[in-house]
Formats: sequence, C-alpha cells, structure tokens
Amino acid sequence: MKKVFCVVGRTGTGKDSLVDLVCSSLGMKKVKSYTTRERRPREGDDSHVFIKPVEIDQFKGRMAAYTKIGEVEYFATVEQVLEGDFYVIDPNGLDDFRERWDFDKFPMKPVVIYVTVPKMTQMSRLLGRGDSIEKSNSRMLAENDQFGEFEVKQRMNYTVVNSDLEQAVSDLKKIVLQELLKEET
Repeated sequence: MKKVFCVVGRTGTGKDSLVDLVCSSLGMKKVKSYTTRERRPREGDDSHVFIKPVEIDQFKGRMAAYTKIGEVEYFATVEQVLEGDFYVIDPNGLDDFRERWDFDKFPMKPVVIYVTVPKMTQMSRLLGRGDSIEKSNSRMLAENDQFGEFEVKQRMNYTVVNSDLEQAVSDLKKIVLQELLKEET
C-alpha cells in the first residue's frame, strides 16, 4: 500500500526545507500544493504553485485536500498526491484529506509527522524570511486553534524537532525508511 508522509507543523518550523532535503537524499517527491498567497521575498517555485483565488474553481472536482488560513487558500489535487511521497499540510487540510480521499479507489496510508521548534526559533525564522513582526504574530495566532487541538489530541504518528536541521533530516529519514521497511515485511 502506498504511503504518503503528511508533514504537519506551524509556520516557520522548516517543514519545506526539511522535506526538500529528505526528498533529495532519498530520491522522493514532494507534493507542490497550490496556494492563493503571495510569493514571499526570496521564495522560489519549489514549495507551491501560486494562483489567483478566481482560478480555484477549475480544480474543485480534483482536490485531494483543501484548507484556508485567514484569506489564503491551499490545496492539492488527487493526481499530485498520487505522484508524491511527502505532503506538507496543516491539521485542517489533513482532516479534509482524510474526509475527501477515496481510500477504496486509491489505497493509501497517511503517515503523519509533526515538525516543531521552540517559539523563539520559529519567530526568528519568520523574520528571517522577510515577514514583519505583525504578520508573523498574526499568522501564529491564526494557527493556534487548529494546532492547539492537533497537539492536544496528538494526532501524529511521529514528532521531529527541527532546532538543528542536520539532526532533523536524519530523524525524518529514519522515520521514512522505517515506515518503508514495514511496508515490505
């Protein structure tokens, strides 16, 4: 059965950086989800497909998961998830994925990996990528409801602390290889 590694974490925890390094190392593929948010300064094309809100309707029947944070929308298509190994997603999007996905038609096991960092590290990363203090605080507050519930209910299979990127990459690779070995036995 195909496994998709659903990487969940608050903004600024380094999810994309971590997943990109693991994908490169293991020859795996990340789902490049769609978003209506503006591209950040110095942000490349590797994390999202940037679209306008009016373009979303053309994807409605093909969505594998959808979420909205504030006024910004994120989603991935069924085709993207089937072709990918990692999907960076928030808790609401993960719930939506579990509700939308046709597990009978497309058997798949989501493996949920929670990425976390200390709050000061998180804020430093947000400011380092060009976000203002106000925007960073606003985003962090907007995530509190969904992440608070996610953390309390511990709806993850694994947790990776991304304070040290090299160690976090090693930890995530071990999880992935362990899960893939389970699949073979």
